[in-house]
Amino acid sequence: MANTFRPFEALATRWHTDVFFRARLKLTGIYVLAMLIVTVLFSATLYFYVSGENREAFRQYLRQGINTEQFFEERQNSILDMLLFVDGIILAISCAAAYSFAGITLKPIDRVLRTQKRFAADAAHELRTPLAVIRSHIEVLLRSDNPISSRVKKDLTSILEETKSLTNITTHLLHAARLDMTTQPKRLAMIPVSDVVKEVIKNLQIMTKQKKVTLDLESGSRLAVLAERDGLKRIFTNVIDNALRYTPEGGRI
Repeated sequence: MANTFRPFEALATRWHTDVFFRARLKLTGIYVLAMLIVTVLFSATLYFYVSGENREAFRQYLRQGINTEQFFEERQNSILDMLLFVDGIILAISCAAAYSFAGITLKPIDRVLRTQKRFAADAAHELRTPLAVIRSHIEVLLRSDNPISSRVKKDLTSILEETKSLTNITTHLLHAARLDMTTQPKRLAMIPVSDVVKEVIKNLQIMTKQKKVTLDLESGSRLAVLAERDGLKRIFTNVIDNALRYTPEGGRI
């Protein structure tokens, strides 16, 4: 039973994650609707025209004393069945052609957006190395035994904070670009929030010690949310990192 619904689950996942798949299906629907309207109008016109011809011929046969009512009824039903069959074939061909034309129409736009995403990912990846070098040099200067004036130390600390911000931005940009380019569905699960927050706090202990900030977690409930663990971890990392950044030294979070 699970294997039966798996293709539909894949389609539902793709519908939620792939914007071009949704656009392609919508464009396909518009093409098919236009073709359906034209086909119905053509079939209705042809059917009423042929029916009129049949009725006129029927009247002529009646004037001649020939009763062919059953013959003409069967003929009209046969024409109606043939039109419905032909319309079904036309509609099926229209669906396939419309889906193909929609893909051709959206292909240049898809190519441009993929190029932009790839550029964003490459740029973010290339920026991480020089930012890491700048950050390490500033940290070395701040920890150096050589005397540094308070003004220079303050400026270096400010530059270090901004470098960390740029590093976080490039990391998020890289992750967003990779997330948009991947076709793999997200792995969602019920995740206890307090467990993720404890993990984030543990990873940020160095920052709390450097700023002499007290960071307490009061977890009174086992709240769980349906989410992706890595994404949830990034959210709480950003929140707590901002709190540490703007809490004065010796403060408490």
